[in-house]
Amino acid sequence: MDYSLFQAFKEDFNKNIADTLLDIYVFETDKHDWQKVIDYLQRETKHDFIFFVNHEHHVLPSRVEEVFDVASNHSVFLCVDKGLLNLHCYFFTFEQIEFDLDPRIITDENRFKHLLDFIHGIGRILQKKVVVTPESNEIVHYLSYDPTIGNDIWSLPNWGSM
Repeated sequence: MDYSLFQAFKEDFNKNIADTLLDIYVFETDKHDWQKVIDYLQRETKHDFIFFVNHEHHVLPSRVEEVFDVASNHSVFLCVDKGLLNLHCYFFTFEQIEFDLDPRIITDENRFKHLLDFIHGIGRILQKKVVVTPESNEIVHYLSYDPTIGNDIWSLPNWGSM
């Protein structure tokens, strides 16, 4: 792990956007992509998760269609890595996958590495680009990970590509 990259992350986020959430997006998705993410979380990953329906713990359905059916009538969200990352996914639409991230939780190099592992894992299983953006801003990409080339491109002030 490049410690200077973690330090740059902390300095920029603490100085520039400390009180805002970030979004982790995968665009141009469909129900098959969502199913791959559900399968990845349930079977292939070290990332723990909790599924909530109306703020109560429930078993995450194995089929993504069931998740969206429940979401059409109830408040649902998936919390990934509550102890390390506390990512939240709300199942808004099949057309994009979105996780909310509070950058203040990335307090050490281990959490930063865990975040990158999550982003890389999602990118690899979908074979699609994963981007980190300001909340609800799909245009500005702070980080872009493309699994076809296998590297991260950072674009914050003072960062450049790493």
